Amino acid sequence: MRAIALLALHVVVDSAESWDRRSDAQKEADAANPSEWAKAQSTATPKLLSEFEIGLLCCAIFVGLVVCYCCFHTLQWKRQQREAEEQALWFGQVLRLRHVGTGNVLHSHDMSYSHDGTSGQQQITCFEGRDDNDAFVVEGNRVGARVGPDDVVQFRHRGTGACLHSHGGHPSPATGQQEVTGFGDEDGNNNWRVEFEGNRFRIIHCETDHALHSHGSTFDLGNGTKQQEVTCFEGRDDNDFWAVDEVMEDVAKRQAAEETVTVAVTEAGMVAGLAGAP
Repeated sequence: MRAIALLALHVVVDSAESWDRRSDAQKEADAANPSEWAKAQSTATPKLLSEFEIGLLCCAIFVGLVVCYCCFHTLQWKRQQREAEEQALWFGQVLRLRHVGTGNVLHSHDMSYSHDGTSGQQQITCFEGRDDNDAFVVEGNRVGARVGPDDVVQFRHRGTGACLHSHGGHPSPATGQQEVTGFGDEDGNNNWRVEFEGNRFRIIHCETDHALHSHGSTFDLGNGTKQQEVTCFEGRDDNDFWAVDEVMEDVAKRQAAEETVTVAVTEAGMVAGLAGAP
């Protein structure tokens, strides 16, 4: 941009100088008769920019517009990348997951389903508020790595230790879709994969290929209160989308920090031991 501005300034200055380009003889005549020179200058019409100079100026303006356009789109791309980074999942994180359609967060507690046809396993709901029962740990075999579309993921409820789970043959409490539960034992039905789409994602149950899903339907928890139903849905629609509401803790980073402190303490002990040796 600085070069473009200098080029435009050069064109203007050069044009101004061209208005007073006279031969030496003319300059001597003007000096001998200053009144005539002043009169001529007062009635002279300034020379317009030449076609070449106009072309240069237009080129400078065009290049400036192109640079501005490129800068705008670069900033927009960086913003999109930053948003995508914020919605990335990493093994070892403790997350609060938000249902995009309703704004409520994935939630569980130490209560079991009791509706007709249920498996009787731990309830999974969406909760309007925010509390410690919203915390899920992203687990897998690559702690500290970013979750990719081919990775198998488990979401373990931090408060109860149960994994996000689903299975065929048991209906959800409100709409009769595939039931989603919390299940403590190791099981293939605890496995999920993540399909990213911009700053949101779908969580797909590996065994049944159903999507983790929620909507405005609620059910009675069994204690007189109601929360939003979470199901697995065979189709695909906008109620399947989730986003990271909050990273509550990054286990991988904490472990790395603890290892760094341990190494530092060990090295300090070794140095002290060597210093005290005879």
